[in-house]
Amino acid sequence: MSKRMVLSGALGIFLLFSLAAALLQSSGGRPAPGDDFAVMLPATPAGTVQANTSVPTIVTAPTMSATTAGSTQRLHLVAYYLHATQRCVTCSTIESYAFEALNTYFSQQIEDGLLELRSVDIQQPENVHYVRDYELEYQSLILALYRGEQQEMWRNLAEVWQLVYDKEKFFLYVQSETEAMLQEIE
Repeated sequence: MSKRMVLSGALGIFLLFSLAAALLQSSGGRPAPGDDFAVMLPATPAGTVQANTSVPTIVTAPTMSATTAGSTQRLHLVAYYLHATQRCVTCSTIESYAFEALNTYFSQQIEDGLLELRSVDIQQPENVHYVRDYELEYQSLILALYRGEQQEMWRNLAEVWQLVYDKEKFFLYVQSETEAMLQEIE
């Protein structure tokens, strides 16, 4: 993929963010109270948007065989907060709560390298692929299970948007979804 294509794609996403923000402000859309804007992203390369459900999306990817016959690759979980360059108050709160909850309940797993936390700006050219990879409609908290470098499954914790104004429920949701993914490791 040429540098020109990557820059063109990044510019397209930036324009989409700007348009979505302007439409929400002018149309009385549903940004969370106190937010300046909320951003929707295309869910698929074809531009169709899938309906958001309160059930987390779980996708299983084909597994890669171990690089050495008979050997196994280490399983680990990555928690991605995928966000735009410019973020509203709610977006920043979701990231803060998510990482606080994960550090509160899973500090040992983080220390042991079983859980990794990553904040990723999806408007950066090198990160645009996350929009396609995780069928993003908006900024999201994604849990992805890896065997070595190969992703085996992922889950979009979509309910964080509904729970952001109830920190206790938010923490419990992130805890239970993360525990469910970590059970795949144990």
